[in-house]
Amino acid sequence: MENVFIFSSDVETIKTGYSDEGQKGHGIERVSTLVEERDLVERLRNIYPLGRCFIWGAQETEDNYLLWLEMEAEDFILGVRGRSIISAARILMKQKAPGLAAGVWDSEAGAPFSLICFMDEPLTGEAAIEPSMSRYLDAGAGEFKKLAAEKRDCMLSDYASISNFVRLGLGFDFPFSLRHSE
Repeated sequence: MENVFIFSSDVETIKTGYSDEGQKGHGIERVSTLVEERDLVERLRNIYPLGRCFIWGAQETEDNYLLWLEMEAEDFILGVRGRSIISAARILMKQKAPGLAAGVWDSEAGAPFSLICFMDEPLTGEAAIEPSMSRYLDAGAGEFKKLAAEKRDCMLSDYASISNFVRLGLGFDFPFSLRHSE
């Protein structure tokens, strides 16, 4: 069953390979030079036929590691800034890859963001978490957490899939002027 993981874009233990400013992922050719496992490069070429991959990474703290272990292909990651969802993506594959993390986020000090998720191209925007959405989401994200099963089940019962919730409930398929507003 699809699960939903939420992270705050303001924390220092999480990094993304995309942004709401329009960054369009990483080239497979560059990523392949940072990956030691050749079979991983082939899997990446298969899931990213257009040659651009989208990466999310977390530092390997105990809490992050336990949550990352729960993540599976087809789960969703929602990025939150303040009281708004700013990104949503489906996980395609995950890999513990300190070399890749160090190469992608090379200017960062401290532990590498080695708990990697490869995702489809994230939908970005700004969907305010309104009180009317409390059935699905809590207003604050914290650093990184798994959405409660009850809230996920409400998304599924009302929208039939998490993907539909992201596109319709958050309005990521609508022009900005038609999205939820405060």
